This record gives sequence, structure tokens and C-alpha cells, in this order.
Amino acid sequence: MPSSFNDDSTHSLIQTSIFKNNLVRVHFTKSNFTCHSLLDTGSAVNVISQATLDRILHSQKYTILPSTSLFRSVNNRPIMPLGKVKLRFQVANQSFEDLFYIFDNTNHNIILGVPFLKLSRAV
Repeated sequence: MPSSFNDDSTHSLIQTSIFKNNLVRVHFTKSNFTCHSLLDTGSAVNVISQATLDRILHSQKYTILPSTSLFRSVNNRPIMPLGKVKLRFQVANQSFEDLFYIFDNTNHNIILGVPFLKLSRAV
């Protein structure tokens, strides 16, 4: 069952966030893999790059679910995901399970969008 942030853990999320170039990043942890992820209130979905997914799950089997969704990038370019995958992960010592769309090329390894923000009750 996914956790949600209470007042103390929301404070923890803010404390552990890294503000760089006006972007908010948090530590995303899956098993023994940790990286910075972008918190993006403008992203309608959670995003993971194929290369990051391969590094996270290098020796584990996982199922990529098909996706027929077409998205628009920040520069309004149409982009089609490679698929989608459900992942269990941690942010600010809280455990979550959420759906991620997989893209070949992304500006950030992981983008935590509105679905994660709602799941975590951060907004």
C-alpha cells in the first residue's frame, strides 16, 4: 500500500529537496539504486528513461506494458513512450508504487509528475 506524506514527512520531503536552477529534485531510491528525480507539477505523468530503468532493474525481470498514448514535450513536439511500468520506490523514506511512462531520451532520469504528487499528498 503506498504511503502518503503526513505533516512531518512533507517537511522531510522539503528538507531533502535540492533546489538547483529553480528546479526541485528529490532522491529516488529503488533497491540499491538512488538518483535525483525532478518534481514537476506540469507533468501529467511520471517519466523514466529507458537507460535509468535498465540500471535500476538490471538483473530483475519486469514487464513493460504497452502504451498507445501520445504526449507532447515541453517544446510541443509529439513523443510516443516505449511503454509503461509500475515501480515500487522510496522518496524521503516513504514507500510508493506508481506507474511510469518509459521514454528513450529524456532531459532527466526520472520525472515525478502530478500522479506522484497526488499519491504522496504533497499537493
